[in-house]
Amino acid sequence: SRQVCQLTDSEQVQFIDVAEVRTGLSLLRMRADNIDTYALSRDGATLAYCDGGAEVISLVDVTVPGIRQIDYACQAMLFLPGEARLLLSDGQVVDLQTGTTVGQFALAASYNKFPFVFIRAERNYIIIGSQVFNLETGAWLVDLPFPANIYDIAITPDELTLILLTDRG
Repeated sequence: SRQVCQLTDSEQVQFIDVAEVRTGLSLLRMRADNIDTYALSRDGATLAYCDGGAEVISLVDVTVPGIRQIDYACQAMLFLPGEARLLLSDGQVVDLQTGTTVGQFALAASYNKFPFVFIRAERNYIIIGSQVFNLETGAWLVDLPFPANIYDIAITPDELTLILLTDRG
């Protein structure tokens, strides 16, 4: 099944809602008054979030009540393929089972919010903004010569052409 996560306002109170896409069934609803950033794993099973200024990131299993925390400062984050690793906006890769840093992406700078991200797990690369990295090692591969404001990306089946939707059209 596939889940969707969104930040909603209800009577001046913010909530994070996670729901099953096909049925609309609510799986999780929690107050989000102080939540600055969050990420939902691709399989929809884990929600990671943090409060601004906090020194911990909270992890919630969507199907089982309970929260556990890992000791990392609040920052933008996203789940890497396999759902067991979290990429933080300062470039650290965190193993969610152990709560330890297991890698480092050589990002040009820390992000307040991630720019457009495209992951091609079967080819072992990730594009963050205009930088391309080895997905497994975090090593920088190349900077692509295109604008930073990317809204969507596609690659032709032969992987010879990169198609971008940018603020320039």
